[in-house]
Amino acid sequence: MEQSDTKEISTISSQALSALQFNMPQLFDKPFAKDIFLLKTNVAGCNHVPDIIDRLQELTPGQKLTLLREPENPYDKRAILVINGDRKLGYLPRRLNGIFCRLMDAGKYLYATADEFVTEKEDPDYYWDALIVSIYLQD
Repeated sequence: MEQSDTKEISTISSQALSALQFNMPQLFDKPFAKDIFLLKTNVAGCNHVPDIIDRLQELTPGQKLTLLREPENPYDKRAILVINGDRKLGYLPRRLNGIFCRLMDAGKYLYATADEFVTEKEDPDYYWDALIVSIYLQD
């Protein structure tokens, strides 16, 4: 039998890639990378995070936030979670995540920055627009 000289290229799942992005974000910071602005949007589901105001008070304007794919999410197979460290802030809106999840599943590195956020519980709109982020693709 002849042995092939070609090596099998292994692939990494989007979940494994998301875990790497979360646990070792420095791996994805490239010295000559370009950050390409894609979109500015609100973060959905903030109203389901019980201590969202406390979590938002930990943010600083322009702070980098991690985006994690959640393909096993029972409500949305294309779900993309927005987190600060290990603290959940919400999700990218479902109406927008189709292209972003495909990019992430293809191995592209996307992240968000905190642009605007509510820090006062008295604000009547904090349930729906508690956090506004910009989405970037690092290329």
